[in-house]
Amino acid sequence: FDRQLTSGAMTTSAPMTDIPSQYDPAATEQELYARWQEAGVYRAHAERSERAGGDREPFVIVMPPPNVTAILHVGHGLNNTVQDVVIRWRRMAGDEALWLPGTDHAGIATQNVVEKLIAGEGMTRFDLGRDAFVRRTESFVTETGGVILQQLRAIGASADWRRTAYTLSPELSRAVREAFVRLYERGLVYRGHRVIHWCPRCLTSLSDEEAEFQEETGALYHIAYPVEGQGGRSLVVATTRPETMLGDVAVAVNPDDERYRDLVGKSVRLPVVNRDIPVIADSYADPAFGTGVVKITPAHDANDFEVGRRHSLAMPVIIDEHGVVREVVDAEGRVPKELAGLDRFAARDRI
Repeated sequence: FDRQLTSGAMTTSAPMTDIPSQYDPAATEQELYARWQEAGVYRAHAERSERAGGDREPFVIVMPPPNVTAILHVGHGLNNTVQDVVIRWRRMAGDEALWLPGTDHAGIATQNVVEKLIAGEGMTRFDLGRDAFVRRTESFVTETGGVILQQLRAIGASADWRRTAYTLSPELSRAVREAFVRLYERGLVYRGHRVIHWCPRCLTSLSDEEAEFQEETGALYHIAYPVEGQGGRSLVVATTRPETMLGDVAVAVNPDDERYRDLVGKSVRLPVVNRDIPVIADSYADPAFGTGVVKITPAHDANDFEVGRRHSLAMPVIIDEHGVVREVVDAEGRVPKELAGLDRFAARDRI
């Protein structure tokens, strides 16, 4: 705009620079970010930390790495913005601040994507072999992970990009093993017997965070377990997974359920397997659900596992790591030959 300056009889016109009506980040931030990177303002130097004899307090944030399965979403942007604010604040406060970047905190997610790509070529990871599969995964990470890292740069993330790593980085693998050994030696972690999430296709355990739950319409099967010594009387169990009955070691009723109180301590006959198992009283049995009688299969259900521990029950395993029904552990005589070798869902139909 022009501004008129008047002094006595003299008038001049002084042109001013146009100011855009809106801020355009794309026109300014990329160049500014590049200058910050070249100046090394995001780099952390261990020797300047007090722990290395320096004069700065160390402050570290480990970026919760996004899975290398797609591009970032708004949640990633918001999450990383908060971290960026904190790390910049500590950096300006004089700390030796390190924001450690990385990708793929859950390697299973990336593995699944790569396996689907390989399946499209008519192969499996076993056809490729471990080394070739790792190279294929690394290639995929280079391709998609690069996009993710560029997106983080685009929102101005002030991480020390020299240190970028991902799940299969050798130094990370060593660090994980070292951390677990140290925790074990200090008594903070231990090996134990548990029922966990397991993928029969990937042949690996899954954390609670990796297991995706979804509702579906299923069938509730009612199976009569004859009461020993009381001809004609049975306890009817309602279950959605009849194939697991091969691993039943008890049936539970609620201690306050008057319908079955007289049967606690007695035995019932396990159909198909044809062996006696005890009737136990446990509050896990809900009188209002199904028939109020619950079959207990400690090796194949997390809740049953806890019941089994409370009552010191056996834990026979009758489904293997591939999802196939067979006598795996402490299960001798529990799997009839007509069911041995069947997939768990096929065994469900047969039972």
